[in-house]
Amino acid sequence: MKNIYLLGATGSIGTQTLDVLSSFPTEYRLVSLSVGKNIQRLEEIIHQFHPKFVSVQEEKDYLFLKKKYPEIMFSFGEKGLIEAATFSILKEQEEEDVVINAVVGMIGLVPTIQAIEHHRTVLLANKETLVVGGEIIMDLVQKNHVTLLPIDSEHSAILQCLQGNHEVSKLII
Repeated sequence: MKNIYLLGATGSIGTQTLDVLSSFPTEYRLVSLSVGKNIQRLEEIIHQFHPKFVSVQEEKDYLFLKKKYPEIMFSFGEKGLIEAATFSILKEQEEEDVVINAVVGMIGLVPTIQAIEHHRTVLLANKETLVVGGEIIMDLVQKNHVTLLPIDSEHSAILQCLQGNHEVSKLII
């Protein structure tokens, strides 16, 4: 079973990820997630997937949810986003940890760095992380022997072109 740590669960990529996870309940376990302000949708996710850790954007939502769901660990803000990417549970050795970074903007940089340093596979739908810290990220990927894969359609298409059987002489984005 793969442990999934989903950053940006209520956005487009996050929603698609949850659809996939619900189709394969014996293969994937949603361990932690983060959301911004869509608390109503978060509660639906909690009831469906029973995560162990949840991060929200605002402290008021954190305080509300912490009381309502005492069996779940909560956090908020940038610190909570990092904790969502690095949260640990006791697990079987053969299980893989996969962080899906689907947050918008540069806020995804530090959680991605932390996930890599925790030797987690990173599926990246956040282009700003590589635009801002590409050299740092790629050095850490090599140093920690982890996998980093693009999952947004444009990024994935570029990767597929570069990994194809044909030599690419020029790529214009």
